[in-house]
Amino acid sequence: MTNNDDTREALRLASRNHLPMFGVRALRILLAGSYQHFDYVDLLLLWMGTRMLTGRAWQGVVNMPPRHLKTLCVICAIAWYLGRNVTKRVMLVTHSLTLSNTVALKVLSLIRSPFFQTVFPELHLRDDKQAAMDFETTMSGGLIAGSFGSRLTGHGADLLVMDDPISPQEAFSIAAREAVELFYETTLKPRRNNPQTGARLLITHRTHPDDLSGKLLREGFDPLVLALEAEEDERHEVDKFIYSRKKGGVLQPTIYTPEVLANLKRETPAHVFATQYQNRPVAIDGGLLKRSDFPLVPSVPQGGQTIISWDVASSTNPKSSYSVALVFVRHQNVSYLRHITRKRMDYAELASTARALHDLYKPTHHLVEFTSLGPALMAELQGLGANVIAMRPTASKLERLLAVMNQVNSQQIHLWQPTPGIETFLDEAFSFPHGSNDDQIDALTQYLKWIADITPAPGHELVAIGIGRPPHRRDRYYSIKRMIRN
Repeated sequence: MTNNDDTREALRLASRNHLPMFGVRALRILLAGSYQHFDYVDLLLLWMGTRMLTGRAWQGVVNMPPRHLKTLCVICAIAWYLGRNVTKRVMLVTHSLTLSNTVALKVLSLIRSPFFQTVFPELHLRDDKQAAMDFETTMSGGLIAGSFGSRLTGHGADLLVMDDPISPQEAFSIAAREAVELFYETTLKPRRNNPQTGARLLITHRTHPDDLSGKLLREGFDPLVLALEAEEDERHEVDKFIYSRKKGGVLQPTIYTPEVLANLKRETPAHVFATQYQNRPVAIDGGLLKRSDFPLVPSVPQGGQTIISWDVASSTNPKSSYSVALVFVRHQNVSYLRHITRKRMDYAELASTARALHDLYKPTHHLVEFTSLGPALMAELQGLGANVIAMRPTASKLERLLAVMNQVNSQQIHLWQPTPGIETFLDEAFSFPHGSNDDQIDALTQYLKWIADITPAPGHELVAIGIGRPPHRRDRYYSIKRMIRN
């Protein structure tokens, strides 16, 4: 065997045993003539490869900015996994059948390549099953691909790969996000062939605080989060490989030069850049409601009038709306948000909460939306001797907010800083009307509408009306009375 043969064999073995070696060689084939190598690619491939080699169950979430080779790296990882495990099944799911077909086709093309066949000569495809979205090896391994919402029941997987489960536009829809989560829970999650060895991988950029990445990270999936631009000094270590960069460093420095990065930031809305490129999902600030609309205060003045505004729901289902109680202390034209209750409750817990809040704050009024459990809650509070006002909204949620925007913009709502739940309240406010929840905003607009309804128009409250004088069309007192009546 010549030295060249020795080198080729060493390279073949290194490619079989190390995903970074295989992946970089495969990327040069997939991006023939245009591939630029960056160190974070080694990190990503090694992060996936070390987990695939364990033979144990694992769950991971990779968050990376758009157009940073993540899908191509996934293609390399799937092919390498099948090359090493010819009996294993991979399930690939994206947000659209078109994307899934494109990705699966590239996996199949890579497997058919002379490069792959040299590294993994033992993998052979069945002659009668070589469709891009459903191909099998002669050892019953292979790949099945689909989209979120497609029919995948009846198929099992040893490795589930979810790549971009929702588009950025759809992520603003509560219904779309909930559909993705429901499909994962009911269709994808049970697909593991063996719970002791099956693996799940989600690789995507963030689209919303309540996207699938957020859910899985909260459930304990292993994270690898790479921002386009490091927000602080960074250091990642995987199997003795270290990837580090200083604050301000970018993943692709020869492509995202300072000028290109500055232009991107200038052309991209702040919340989009933070969410998709930095993978730090934030609510939309710059919409209808802004942080400057809600001054934070360290204390609430003594006295004043206490009012509780209720927006109640009727279910404890994790996907249902919350029941909300906002406790306001009103001092002339300024109202202080003193307490927030936000929870999914059945009626028994809701009634108990209402009694406790009534006893604690002794409000002058309870404002209750006359829907769902509202009438029952009103009866409960009236039984305590409370002054309860039935609120019957007729306009849409957005129209209700627009009707009281002047009160919000003029900073008539102050937030008591120590109140638990203030940040959640602000997140909901800034993301309205695109956010996942709007129950607190409903309670807020309900309160502000009631304030507007009971507040006399400027100048009217000080008008003195003559008594005992005969009205006359030229009499200014008659004109004032007519103005008030109208």
